[in-house]
Amino acid sequence: MLEPRDETAGGAPNPIRHNPYRILGLPGEATWPQIEGAAERLLASPADRTTSWDLPWLDGGPDRAPGAVERARARLADPDLRLPARMLWFHERFAADALLELSPATIRNVLEGWSSTTQPVARHDAAVVALLAAFVLDPEVERGGIWSRALREWREALELEPYWMAVLEVEVEGGFPSPATLAEVRELRESALAHVAEPLLSIARAAVLRDRSSRALRALRILQEALPRPLFSDLVGDLAGHVGGDLATERETVPGTEPPQREEAAPPGAEEVAAPATGAAEPAEPEGPDGPEETAPEAVPPAGSSRTRRARWPLVVAAVVVGLLLVAVPRLPTGETEPPATERPAGAASTAILSLLEANDRELGRTLLERHRIERELEFARDAIAGYDTLAADYERRMRRRLPASRADYRRVVSLRREVAARRDSLLEAQRAANARFEALVRRDASLRRAFNLLQRRAEPADSLSATSLGEPPRR
Repeated sequence: MLEPRDETAGGAPNPIRHNPYRILGLPGEATWPQIEGAAERLLASPADRTTSWDLPWLDGGPDRAPGAVERARARLADPDLRLPARMLWFHERFAADALLELSPATIRNVLEGWSSTTQPVARHDAAVVALLAAFVLDPEVERGGIWSRALREWREALELEPYWMAVLEVEVEGGFPSPATLAEVRELRESALAHVAEPLLSIARAAVLRDRSSRALRALRILQEALPRPLFSDLVGDLAGHVGGDLATERETVPGTEPPQREEAAPPGAEEVAAPATGAAEPAEPEGPDGPEETAPEAVPPAGSSRTRRARWPLVVAAVVVGLLLVAVPRLPTGETEPPATERPAGAASTAILSLLEANDRELGRTLLERHRIERELEFARDAIAGYDTLAADYERRMRRRLPASRADYRRVVSLRREVAARRDSLLEAQRAANARFEALVRRDASLRRAFNLLQRRAEPADSLSATSLGEPPRR
């Protein structure tokens, strides 16, 4: 029987082991009152700290000391920490029973069964199982197949719109003290694949530091095969140059994956940076001056390396990361984009505009969720009408041929069909109203951004225009 490994796989931190949802024994769809209740129960009953979500074989069980419980609750109160923690944990409460059967010996079979589902949220949970299996079954990246499978599962799951609607629904209706905005959910969606790739990238970095270039090479090859080329280039940077000639040669032959070598030359793929094409599209904007510092990747050179590192290449790579992540995965409509980080103009007017932008963004989220629900109900109504039409046609055929058929049942089917058709018509009217409201909110969002940019221009010296004054919207 396989033994559970330490919290790291080849030097990579395991994002599942210390997940705050695991510590509190909750699914990702838990609301804030449920989070508060779980934390209070764990703090009040130290002896009763076992849940269906524990995965005790992973590390003996989660740390549920009072300090750990309080830290988990604090992390889930912060949307910046809550969103990625939820993404890297099981979302549905129905997963609890399956987790009771999960162990190092059964994880492969569980993964096969879970991956066969067609339910979007369950597909996300299957991707979590795949990542967990990679940590448990191949922590040193000796074979690599399970890591490739995990990244493939994640790429497919992250493209499913209903999963992101489920995330948005929890945020809108979960009663959180600081609910995530629609723009923050979109931002997570755009960077989700980079979050998932981070453990394998950390393995490569750690292997380089320990002079284990073959392990680093295996990890980077898996990432190169699994990730979109621009994303691979941005995440890896020139780390590939420290693991030997093989990967460097492969990278040279793959357009769009070469690391930038000088500041004045934009990395390949930079021309792909553009505003999302869905919704009310806006022109592509230049990166703000604060973006590189927030996303600059850390490249780790091997001990004793004689290669001369250019001091400023990480700034160039990071400047492109911000833009490339905007097109890395399917995304929500552009009108919902949250203003990116930049220097804000002082004054009450700019503060008021930022408040209006935040309120408008939250209303956009609620309206998008309403549209999604109407679409689901319409789909059910159309399926029901098609079913009733089939039944009615069968009754009519039998009656024409004077075969046994209940006229009372036929009339009941016709009556039910009328009721569902009336419901469909009301849903279509509600859909038209929701679409009109959504479009009005998108226009209001664009108007508020133009007003903010005008204030920014007036607040700046004439000879110094920032990225915001050139059209990039502000970030709260």
